Amino acid sequence: MKNMIGFFVVHEFHMLKDFCNFIESLIDQEVKRLNEEYELKLKNVDDGVKYSMGEYYGSMMYQIGEEFSDIHWNSIYCTAYNLFEVKLSDICKHLQVYTKNKITLKDIAGSGIEQCKIYLSKVYEISTPFATDEWKHISNFCKIRNVIVHTGGFLDLDNKNHKVVYDYCKASYRGETELSETTINNKTTGTMKLKAPLVYRALDNYGKFFDELLKTLSAYGY
Repeated sequence: MKNMIGFFVVHEFHMLKDFCNFIESLIDQEVKRLNEEYELKLKNVDDGVKYSMGEYYGSMMYQIGEEFSDIHWNSIYCTAYNLFEVKLSDICKHLQVYTKNKITLKDIAGSGIEQCKIYLSKVYEISTPFATDEWKHISNFCKIRNVIVHTGGFLDLDNKNHKVVYDYCKASYRGETELSETTINNKTTGTMKLKAPLVYRALDNYGKFFDELLKTLSAYGY
């Protein structure tokens, strides 16, 4: 079972990481190309045109280097989390079929990764992977993902759930997220942007968790 599932899990997360590197490189190359084009044209235009040209190229470089980049990292972050959730669920289902257990994942209360955790730890007594630092981070990645999906990164910091995620990112992922907050008329809002280091950290955590889980399953004879 380890070989059958392990290959696909490892392959898909490696592919996502390669995709990240590819798109990040494309964005950097395009910003560099625009900057070089701007510098070249700047030498051959009248002073009256330089301002509008600067605005145009500045806008283009900001859109590609910042806005497109934000969309990219948010998309990859959410895709990676969804892939993790699907693969963890698949492992539960394959394990149930492999052992011919009458208890299925659907019989367990809850949803998502917590449902999978309960299934593996209660039905198969596999708990070691869920006591790791990787799982602790993954549980927080889930909360961040939910906020990003439902708010697009624009948070109501008077909302307890938003505030908890915002404060956790501030304390634990300060260099890996871009955070800001504003208070107007006693109403506090915040923004949260995910940066490349957090996405790569998430991908690494997912991979390490699955390594530990598959190793544990193998030790149990599955």
